[in-house]
Amino acid sequence: EYQELTAKLHNLELREQTLRELLQCDSPDRSEEYPWQDDSKKYDTLTRQPKVFLRAHLPNQQRTSVQVKDGVTLREALMKALKLRNLTCEMCEVVRTGNNEVIPWDIDI
Repeated sequence: EYQELTAKLHNLELREQTLRELLQCDSPDRSEEYPWQDDSKKYDTLTRQPKVFLRAHLPNQQRTSVQVKDGVTLREALMKALKLRNLTCEMCEVVRTGNNEVIPWDIDI
């Protein structure tokens, strides 16, 4: 029963992540929807910046995403995700996709 529930939880987490990625990548540009809107509002200094997420591939074909925030290290950002999976930073290595450059855990993201 434990393995069955764990598998279901894993599948739900994967589905949630897929949906989040779709929302992040496929969000439509609302300016095309309402072309008559005042363009000066596009350049307001109080405009919120879109949230940026870091995608982490973990051992055992697991993945997670964390929001990129100023002043937060990679270690701090991934700590909860690793802890939930009984992983530690010492068990993992951070590399940049594409060139496999090793990234230190204490770098600000």
